[in-house]
Amino acid sequence: MGSLIDLARARLVRWMEANPKITQTEIGRAAGHNQGWVSKYKLGQQDADVDELAAMARVFGHTLMELLDLRPDPKERELVEAYRQLRPEARTLATQMLQAMIPPPAERVRTRARTGDK
Repeated sequence: MGSLIDLARARLVRWMEANPKITQTEIGRAAGHNQGWVSKYKLGQQDADVDELAAMARVFGHTLMELLDLRPDPKERELVEAYRQLRPEARTLATQMLQAMIPPPAERVRTRARTGDK
């Protein structure tokens, strides 16, 4: 299991097995489909888009982020929340300050001598 698509499918199947009272019909309805679509999705014969994945996760009380096991960095979340609280003019200044702090790309280091170099 390497891709997010595989991870999402496996996790949704586990959630379905752990919650037998939640029917495929209910899951399908939330995703805008029918029970047959969910059955095909479970078997890997049908894929789901982001909106469908989010809708299916909500049926089980989870978010898309939880379904995909994406955990945001707490410091990054703190920074984003602080940015959202700024006035528009302060956001411009904050963006400029952050961009000024980004280091330039590192120069490529030559790892071996070219033919003819000594």
